[in-house]
Amino acid sequence: MSFQLVGPYVQTFAERNPGSTAFMERGSDNRIQRVFVCPSFANDVLMCVRPVISIDAAHMRSEWKGTLYLATVKSALDDLYPVAFAITVDGEDLQGWLWFLEHLKASAPNLITEHFRRECSYKLFTFMSDRGKGLITALRNVFPDNHNCYCVVHIRRNVETDFGKKIATMVTLLSTTSSLPEKRALLTELERKSPDAYKYLTDIGAKRWMDSAWLEDEKLPPRYGFRNSNISESANNMLNDARNGNWLDAIDGILIKMSLRITKSQSENEGKDGVVDDIVGLATKRWEKCVGCRVYASGNDGETYSVYQKLGEESEDF
Repeated sequence: MSFQLVGPYVQTFAERNPGSTAFMERGSDNRIQRVFVCPSFANDVLMCVRPVISIDAAHMRSEWKGTLYLATVKSALDDLYPVAFAITVDGEDLQGWLWFLEHLKASAPNLITEHFRRECSYKLFTFMSDRGKGLITALRNVFPDNHNCYCVVHIRRNVETDFGKKIATMVTLLSTTSSLPEKRALLTELERKSPDAYKYLTDIGAKRWMDSAWLEDEKLPPRYGFRNSNISESANNMLNDARNGNWLDAIDGILIKMSLRITKSQSENEGKDGVVDDIVGLATKRWEKCVGCRVYASGNDGETYSVYQKLGEESEDF
């Protein structure tokens, strides 16, 4: 009975929320095959978050089965916002990913906005994924002009499985170093210890997962510190209950969570203009951690400052 209500539910949602994408597909036997939902506010949300979108799929755990596809973004204050989702009979395969990504692109055109950095050769949003074969092929077909990064955690797990823990520790070092000499030294050591692991990691491509690649290629879009798909993992946890029920309850539960998060954000920032105080404070704190000097205003004219070099452990850590 719940499946009989899925069609009317998504149709009513689309009618009552102009600009939203919500529809269902049936197979030749008239059974529901796929449902896709992207609320109207999602496209606007994309212009107010860090332009990295994490995509992932997870299996439904109920007796009705299916696969939940999810696209999630993160704000400057680390708030998660799922922007689109689908439930399908497909597995995590090429066909399912192509279908989801094509509808995501049509529903959220801000994903392919031109990048604000003129030297950048990619569109605004960078995709973060776990490097599934079907997914990577689908991304190349649907979003050929967006940069695609891979989750370092998944790469490390694969290396640990195939080449051992000691070699796997080098994955973390290679992914986080921003020193080109250190990168070269690590790769030399890796090639000496395990030529097969060296080939595996270099075949992936540095611009997909190594921080040092951004020093060598100014055309790469910034990825704002994202090295893994934890955004998707957190979103899956947030929507964990939805994967335990039937499709109708899952759709309803996910939409409620999405709407509540947007409503909460709007109420907390109502009447505020420009960059809100919390974000200014967070940006200032992170800036102070990574620079070697501390700057203080020493006059009331807004033009006179005193600069002090930071000493001790704090400056040595960054």
